[in-house]
Amino acid sequence: MGFSGSDLVHFAEELVGALELKGFCSAQLNLEQPLLQGALEDAQKLEESDSFWRPPAEVSAGLLGPDTLQCALLPDSVGPLCEGFQHLGALDTMLEDLVGLMLPSLEDQLRLRVQGRSPGVLLQLGGHGGERAPRLPPEIGLDEAASWFNIFSHQVLMAVVVLGPSRCKLKLSMWKKSEPATTETVIAEPGQLVILNADIWTLSHHNLASVSLNYAVACFFLRGSSRGMSSEQSLGTGRRLLPTGEDFAAEIPPAAQELEKVAFERLEALKLQELSGQSDPGDMPPAWRLAMNHLWSPTNSVACLGMSSRVPQGWHYQDCLTSCLVGCDVGVEIPLERWDNSLVPYPAVDGAVPPRHGAFVDGLELFDNKFFGISVAEAGAMAPEQRLNLELGYEALHMAGNTKATLNNSFTAFFSAGSDGDWGYVDKAGVVSMANAGACQHSSILCARASFCLGCRGPSLTVDSGFAGGLVSVILGMSALCDVKVKGKVEQACCMAPYLILHPRLLAYNHMSGLLSSKGRCFTFDASASGFVRGEAASALVTKSVFDVVDGQFMEDDSSRDLRVGVLCGKGMVNSGATAGLGAPSGPAEQEVVHLALREASLGPGDVDLVECHGDSKALPDALEFAALSRALRSEEGVRCPLALVCAKTCQLNTADNHGLLALIRTLLAQRASVMPIGLHLRLANPYLDMEDQAVMIPTEALSFSLTSSFCGASAASQGGSL
Repeated sequence: MGFSGSDLVHFAEELVGALELKGFCSAQLNLEQPLLQGALEDAQKLEESDSFWRPPAEVSAGLLGPDTLQCALLPDSVGPLCEGFQHLGALDTMLEDLVGLMLPSLEDQLRLRVQGRSPGVLLQLGGHGGERAPRLPPEIGLDEAASWFNIFSHQVLMAVVVLGPSRCKLKLSMWKKSEPATTETVIAEPGQLVILNADIWTLSHHNLASVSLNYAVACFFLRGSSRGMSSEQSLGTGRRLLPTGEDFAAEIPPAAQELEKVAFERLEALKLQELSGQSDPGDMPPAWRLAMNHLWSPTNSVACLGMSSRVPQGWHYQDCLTSCLVGCDVGVEIPLERWDNSLVPYPAVDGAVPPRHGAFVDGLELFDNKFFGISVAEAGAMAPEQRLNLELGYEALHMAGNTKATLNNSFTAFFSAGSDGDWGYVDKAGVVSMANAGACQHSSILCARASFCLGCRGPSLTVDSGFAGGLVSVILGMSALCDVKVKGKVEQACCMAPYLILHPRLLAYNHMSGLLSSKGRCFTFDASASGFVRGEAASALVTKSVFDVVDGQFMEDDSSRDLRVGVLCGKGMVNSGATAGLGAPSGPAEQEVVHLALREASLGPGDVDLVECHGDSKALPDALEFAALSRALRSEEGVRCPLALVCAKTCQLNTADNHGLLALIRTLLAQRASVMPIGLHLRLANPYLDMEDQAVMIPTEALSFSLTSSFCGASAASQGGSL
């Protein structure tokens, strides 16, 4: 096959035909002698200018094998031709033009789509009888590994022009495991072009003559559109170093596999050093730190294995996912099944409309008392919150792989949010009086009832922390799993948070305090935010430690890996202290609790993609929370993506004790679907929100996460200032 400058198109078609037939092609370019000689002289000038560098062994394997002694990026590959290296630049440009002519046929005939190219690389090659570099190949760095991984894993074609001064042997090897091992040999004279399909072949160089050195120009044509070699970009588009949604099972060339192995080993070592306090990841490139944090969890991580919920729109936890994706507005007028709201004598408050709206769960009267061994009379006297905890707790435990038989006598802990409920104020006409009526309605029995009915011997505790109760129960569960490292430790923790509106008394108190919205909805982050509206929900979440301690060593528990819905890797809880008033929001306290959670999770602020906010639905508290989260998580420059802030109250209303746990479950489901939860009722942003020059957004439609795994947070605050 010959090359003629007057028939480039025909020459390109012949090259594509050979690629289709054999997967590679070889042709003599018939370069003019001044051009070939000039290119060799340019190569020697580059060597004299110390532009060459010794590639690590992992990189040499992806270039032309062990014979690759040194290499240099061509000066003109990222800008105008540099004076003194015009011949090498002309060769590099000719390669790009030639492959450009091949592109239409490559896509039509071979289904190979080229979208970009790497910088041209000048290779110094040694062989039998040649002088090899006296020094050993250097250890590859993180940035260098990321750059070359990006090229080797995304290459479609590899093009090489042999400059000489002597002929050499190029050996092609078929690398895919699914194909029979095959090798081909090309005897290349100076000026010889070899183009190979990188999805099939690898290429290595062997000298035939006893000359000291040979030179070649190589270029990789890529699936990606980048011409640069940025580690940030390579990690963001790489197939495996970060979970980006590409096919993890897809085979990549051997050189990329080796770089992947080196990167994983290096990141694992760095993560272990960080967790043991031996190193500070602050100097690590942000992309590598992000990859490290996505791949390895700290040893105090807790896996979420099961969940269940009762929400106004349904009886299944997946109904929360529907709310995440389409933004269900569950607010309705108070139904007669609760009470006749027109007969309630709400106190008159200037400028306020009596409460008329809420969100309510159906079927509170339904309960399978026989399954839990409870008599009809006792079931009728029990507070509905206790019945919901029993049903939802067992549903979540069953999803986590438990049965009544395995739960009996197990060290399963129960933690529940619970406050002074409305059951004691409800007219119970027709309900049989019980000797243990106190146990049927007291909030302290919310967890004890579950432990008793299921025969579990782990800790059992009800916590009254107001709107933060649901998240506090999860924090207690994480502490019980991670902080107890003795025999008989907690095996798993079931965290629950029921909240029901059974009597108008609390609505009357909130109405008098000016806390309720007269519009019947929560308008978090909106200019019209004037208060919240109460809603009902009940949830349960089962957690289990990711790591067990075996002979003093942390070992990952793989038995529950397939059941994991998500992993909780950090927590934090503080109180605002002496502020402007009891329960008044505090920006410094909110930033502090975020930093506590990040420190425990060994994460950087830029790693967090989304936060489910507390959302007071008042202008100033919302603005303060927005500013605190922005400063805590997006104060650094060069962040990877904007921080998304959402609030479940805009969809589910204010579910009080349940809010934090429901927000956490919403976040877990959204992460599992790789879609951000959305907020409703945002028409005009709160004027106190500082949204200029802030890498923060408030999603109002379903957006996908940038990666298939993500870090998200959930926050809640009590009326007493606990965060």
